[in-house]
Amino acid sequence: MNRKKGASGKNNADITSQDFYRYYLNTEKKPIPYSILKDLYKDMMSGLMDLVLEGEEVVIPHLGTFSVRSYKPKQFDSNGNFIKPPIDFGRCWPYWRSKYPGLTDEEIAAIENKPVLRYENRHSKGLRYMFYWNHKTMPIRGKQVYIFKAATQYNRRLSKIVKSDTDILFQSLTL
Repeated sequence: MNRKKGASGKNNADITSQDFYRYYLNTEKKPIPYSILKDLYKDMMSGLMDLVLEGEEVVIPHLGTFSVRSYKPKQFDSNGNFIKPPIDFGRCWPYWRSKYPGLTDEEIAAIENKPVLRYENRHSKGLRYMFYWNHKTMPIRGKQVYIFKAATQYNRRLSKIVKSDTDILFQSLTL
């Protein structure tokens, strides 16, 4: 394949959907155009992700199951030290401005050991949610190197569902 090298990042694909389509063109007697195939793929994935976001576990033969799982983040690292949640600067700055009236933001930033407010995840009862792919039923070797990374639009929709007061229940996962 003579393709331009893309940006290097955490998850780089060596094979794209266009590579699969080229293989499909070479093996099929009456192929359909790539634009139609791409639209079909987008519609199919949209429907499947809608089911997953409604709390269903979607089974695709020879590919595995897809679902959303909830898990409790680790509280302690491998040495037994407490892992502090990240600082919520959106709440800290108004709190610091009320605690230290008359100081500028630069002066407040220079203060050492000021109290900080941390994320509490009250909207999700301290749980985190992730898209989960169980690929144990895949009939290929070396399946551990494959990952499922949901598109940004689906991550945002999952975030909206978690932050809203919906009655969708996701399965729990122990990490």
